[in-house]
Amino acid sequence: MTGWALVALAGLAGGALLLWLVGQRDAAQRERVRAVLLAGREVAPEAFDPALPGDVPEVARRYFRRAIAPGTPLHSVVRLEMSGTFTLNGRDLPMVASQILSPPARGFVWQASIGRGGTRFSGSDGHLARESGAESWTKFALAGWVPLVRAGCRPVPTAPRSALTPRRTCRRCRSR
Repeated sequence: MTGWALVALAGLAGGALLLWLVGQRDAAQRERVRAVLLAGREVAPEAFDPALPGDVPEVARRYFRRAIAPGTPLHSVVRLEMSGTFTLNGRDLPMVASQILSPPARGFVWQASIGRGGTRFSGSDGHLARESGAESWTKFALAGWVPLVRAGCRPVPTAPRSALTPRRTCRRCRSR
């Protein structure tokens, strides 16, 4: 091998290693936030009672009475599994995904694998709110290696909130 070929091969290996390390860091962040959200799940949650409090609008009461069986545990943290299609630029692509939801406004992680073969991409969207600030991201990669979208924000608490200002503003928000 010539010297240039060795340099090119070393560059490719270094680039592949860098992409792998970035993917590992992203997966660690996603799994850390998932664990935090799942840790907030109650062992014995309150059960659904059709006699909802009086401040719930009648339309919502009717919906809940039809959609939720009496006695159903009302978990504040749920894990959803989904499959179907994801429409991108008018094209339907196969999709499988899982999501952790922890309302109200605590956070979520949506992890998806979309497409097939050489056009498969995967990644996650996530948000975790904390007293010390919040973190959020959207990160997707082609074949798990080539970054397509890398955006994130780590907001910090702001001054007292008014009706016209957001509760938190970004200290930094950049594409990565």
